[in-house]
Amino acid sequence: MKQSVLQHEKYIWQLFDDNQLRLLPKGNKVSYFSNNSSTRYMPANLINSGTHTITVPETLPTDILAKRGIVSGGFAEHTKGYYHSRKNKKFTDILCVTKGFLSVKYDGNKYKLKVGEALIIPPNRLCDSYVECSKTNVFWLHFKNNEYWNGIFGTEIQIKQFARFEDIHSIMHVYLNEVYGKRRSMLILESLADTLAELIKGEFVQFQRASKIELYERFTDMLSEIERNPDKEWKSKDVAKKLCISVKRLDEYCLSHTSQTFTKFVLKTRMKIAFEMLKSKSLTISEIASRVGYSTPFSFSRIFKAYYGQSPKNLLI
Repeated sequence: MKQSVLQHEKYIWQLFDDNQLRLLPKGNKVSYFSNNSSTRYMPANLINSGTHTITVPETLPTDILAKRGIVSGGFAEHTKGYYHSRKNKKFTDILCVTKGFLSVKYDGNKYKLKVGEALIIPPNRLCDSYVECSKTNVFWLHFKNNEYWNGIFGTEIQIKQFARFEDIHSIMHVYLNEVYGKRRSMLILESLADTLAELIKGEFVQFQRASKIELYERFTDMLSEIERNPDKEWKSKDVAKKLCISVKRLDEYCLSHTSQTFTKFVLKTRMKIAFEMLKSKSLTISEIASRVGYSTPFSFSRIFKAYYGQSPKNLLI
């Protein structure tokens, strides 16, 4: 299916094709790092038109970023109503919030990214990102779908707090200023591109080197915290985000270490603690329900009976 670009009174432009839906409202601004094939689907009347809606620099003698496996990059100011649903085949998409919040939805779950948090979308993974607040600023980088970068980023969609966010953000700004400058230096741009690629790689390679040990330690710490605080609202998507893994991988990890999914582990922990509390006969059902994370004695009693086959009242007799 060919791309279809439509005009709408609310949007500057809309793009539909087999792999993406993109809605760009009025007031949005996008600044590209390079003038290459990644900008060719943009409406020509919006590029360097004087409105600064979409800006691209003059073409460089060589595509400096492409030499590092970076297909494209730049900054964007998005207003409320911006929406992008995509499944990219040619690159890993990295978006990092620099102002406001970015809403994200994938694998049936919704997240809200804050400043310094990055969204990593590997090739052929479906993900939606959109803006619900008045303005959200991001920088983005598209890394080529190749063995080198795929090995660094992996195959799962991730949300990651960049440890060196300020450094990466600064390098991005310096690159932007240099590539749009009247006397831009290829030497400076080459150096900045190398630094940028190494900083991004460092965010992932450093984590991967100790990932098995660190993930196991963080995972066991999380299990212990559930046992210490069964009253907290334990959601799979929140724990997965904290561990920098997908919900699917969280369940796989739980199954391999506890023989249960995450949700069932939380339930088992709560029921075990509740059972011991009931046996002690020192607390009421209402007090026990609150201590193991249930808002009402009724909901606790219903789940307890479904789990053990008897009402909690029977243990108090």
